[in-house]
Amino acid sequence: MADFGKYIQFFRSVRFRSPGPDAQPGQPLPSSEDFGSFMADFVKKVQAGFSAIEQQTNSNISSEPSAPPNPQALDVAALNGHFTFAITDQSQGLARGVQYHIEHADNPGFVNAQPIHLGPFRNGHVYLGDDIRYFRAYSSYPGSPNSNHVYFGGQAMPKAVRGGGDVGAPQFLPSRGSGTSAEAQMGTGPGPIQVRSAVSGFNWPIQRAIQTERGFNSQGTPAGRGALAITDGGGGSGGGGSVTVTEAIIAAAETLASIGGTGNAITGVTNPKYSSRVIGFVLRYIPIHANAAGACVIQENGLSVVAITKNGTTALAGGEFVVGKTYFLMWDGTEYQIVGILAPPSATLLASDAAGVPIVAANTGVTAGTYGDATNVSQITVDAKGRITSAVDVPITFPGTSGFTGTIALAKLTIAGTDGSLDFANGLAQTGTYIAPT
Repeated sequence: MADFGKYIQFFRSVRFRSPGPDAQPGQPLPSSEDFGSFMADFVKKVQAGFSAIEQQTNSNISSEPSAPPNPQALDVAALNGHFTFAITDQSQGLARGVQYHIEHADNPGFVNAQPIHLGPFRNGHVYLGDDIRYFRAYSSYPGSPNSNHVYFGGQAMPKAVRGGGDVGAPQFLPSRGSGTSAEAQMGTGPGPIQVRSAVSGFNWPIQRAIQTERGFNSQGTPAGRGALAITDGGGGSGGGGSVTVTEAIIAAAETLASIGGTGNAITGVTNPKYSSRVIGFVLRYIPIHANAAGACVIQENGLSVVAITKNGTTALAGGEFVVGKTYFLMWDGTEYQIVGILAPPSATLLASDAAGVPIVAANTGVTAGTYGDATNVSQITVDAKGRITSAVDVPITFPGTSGFTGTIALAKLTIAGTDGSLDFANGLAQTGTYIAPT
């Protein structure tokens, strides 16, 4: 409120004189007792008018309007993809014209938050499908700064809410801010400043460069961020309540599922989906196709197609991915690098390749068992690494239609002994007489 009091007192103390017909310059004017009082009353009415405007519009004619009192609480529930929310605000001194705002994001840092303007209402709902979202709320007057934020679950550990249902979440566009804020600057309602300039709060012309430098791309929300607890909205039959994040939930968020494409052009999704990649994020990949010679690329969650490499930027040569094994791919800001492999106890590690990537032996195709018996001999094939790649039984065969036929006399072993004999037919011994030596 502007200070009109000193002006009112001034006009009340003024005494004006009305000039006569023979007045000369510099002569005092005759007194007019009513003019000063009239002007004082006029200024008082102007002051009352401004005061009424300030009260009715929650504005301030001499400075920035004050922010409204802070809301006390925010509650959120979800069912079948529908999210409902309620703001508690019983603040004393709350003025008419207050506006309430909801923001939701897929991360507790509220990067690329999506706004919902509730107007004067403290309840609302929105359909977001089966997605996991974090919520916060705040209030503002027209033209005022916003109040402090109130978070569902608390500011220190916001609680996520899962929508449930059978329909997935939409792909949210990058945040454009609100009011006088910069792009991607959320949580400010009408804006952080009264009038935007080239240097007020943000350097507006280079906002995109700042976002890139800080690691946020045009998709906005980084992967790999989450909270310690979520509220589950359930599936088609209902849901609700708070649950603790388990390894199963974490694994689903970091594991590529619904894998498609080929061994060299991989596609898939995570649950929940993330909308951008953050340096250091590790993706778990279980191939359904081996990769052949040539470059290998991946596209997860509909993001841009990027390369998979090993040992930095070394391209894959083919054969690095074995069907059914678990590989860990880390995002380095440009491509995914193979940084590890989880092989079951039965797998054979052949050491590492020249780039340091562990090599797991593929199944050789040999059937486990015992080879060779009284009528068969085993025949095996061994590769250069000493692995048996083939094993079969080969029957033992004897010639039956050719060979020597007759009797061979066995000379006696001692002078007093008797000669023996051995009969053959087609090269096979048939009968014989053996005389032990005496």
